[in-house]
Amino acid sequence: LPTPGGVLAVELSPDGGTLAVAVADGPVQEPDGPARVLLYDTTTWAVRRTLTARLGQVNRMAFSPDGKVVAVGTFDNSRPNPAGEVGVWEVATGRAVATLTGEGHPYGMAFVGNDTLAVGEGWVLNNRPS
Repeated sequence: LPTPGGVLAVELSPDGGTLAVAVADGPVQEPDGPARVLLYDTTTWAVRRTLTARLGQVNRMAFSPDGKVVAVGTFDNSRPNPAGEVGVWEVATGRAVATLTGEGHPYGMAFVGNDTLAVGEGWVLNNRPS
């Protein structure tokens, strides 16, 4: 993939139809601005959607079991207490449906069913919009 800052993370949807690829617009070690997540159709390899994460480093992504939403964990080390954020987007539309913020890096994350996202650092998002 031709990206100035390289690939930060990759995640395949449960049905194998979408590949999420997080790319940096600047150097991977010190991203200049927000990271982008490209959602590829694995049949045609065309980019279906581009999502923009507000913080520059993506360290984890997860699809819901039904593949309808993708969660993207990001962080910013430039602050005294590293800030972490998890954005949740609808795959079909690219619409942001939730944002979690906190201190530290959201290293681990997984969906528990289609409606609950468990995130490292003790974050839990319940009742995802349908």
